[in-house]
Amino acid sequence: MALTPPSSRGSSGSGTVTSVTAGDTSIVVGGTPTDPTIETATLDVIAADHPPAANWSNNSKRITSLANGAAAQDAAAFGQIPTALPPNGAAGGDLAGSFPNPTFGLGKVLIPPTRPGIAESFPRTLIPGNAGASGFYASQTLLLTLIALPAGLTVTSIAFASGTTPLNTGTHQIFGLFDDNTGHETGTPRALLRGTSDDTSTAWAATTVKTLNLTSPYTTVNEGLFYVGILVAATTPPSLLATTGVTTAVTGLAPILCGSSSTGVTALPNPAAAMTAAQSTAWCYLS
Repeated sequence: MALTPPSSRGSSGSGTVTSVTAGDTSIVVGGTPTDPTIETATLDVIAADHPPAANWSNNSKRITSLANGAAAQDAAAFGQIPTALPPNGAAGGDLAGSFPNPTFGLGKVLIPPTRPGIAESFPRTLIPGNAGASGFYASQTLLLTLIALPAGLTVTSIAFASGTTPLNTGTHQIFGLFDDNTGHETGTPRALLRGTSDDTSTAWAATTVKTLNLTSPYTTVNEGLFYVGILVAATTPPSLLATTGVTTAVTGLAPILCGSSSTGVTALPNPAAAMTAAQSTAWCYLS
């Protein structure tokens, strides 16, 4: 079929189109010079040559025969959409980690209801008696005992309990909260997080709980293990309620449960020195 140029219609001009050339691949030219055919290409070719410049409407019509999407930018077929979605995001409350597989928050679940304060180094029901332990720490030696704390816990005070030996001629009495041996909270092993005021020469009688307030509240950033420290300078430090008689082959396993750290000090060090495991683990609690 010959094509007549538009310019010849209704005018004195005349002519015959002898060839047709497509401007791009969105038009497919076929047939013969005397009987050409012109067709649009498939939609994917048209979209590649002429991508949409704006959002478009489907005129309230469905897209049918849609294949399942496989990439992030693909449309999803209706059959791919689940009827229920698993929860996601960060866990909170008594849970830690992220959904869909959170864990119980450290210090949130299964804590004995008999504990005082907000956390204790171990359940006080395990304290063997009032005598306490005295040989596992010395005057002017920082003693650290392990404690597990959740993230977001605000600590305002620390308490230790004396055994049957009272403080004798004390000059310094300071408690403190420290990072653990891995430095999970600050990046520095055994970094001092917060200390109490020095109770100096204030009496500490036998079988008595002594509570000292931190200089300012401390809120834990990460859940995990921490150390609670006690530093006493005295002619005779008080004995401390603690577990006793456990071999250092056990207490010295990582993480060390309790042990002496910096020596010859009258103020809390930052960071505390490496620990030497003790056979006893001091009982303490935080509020």
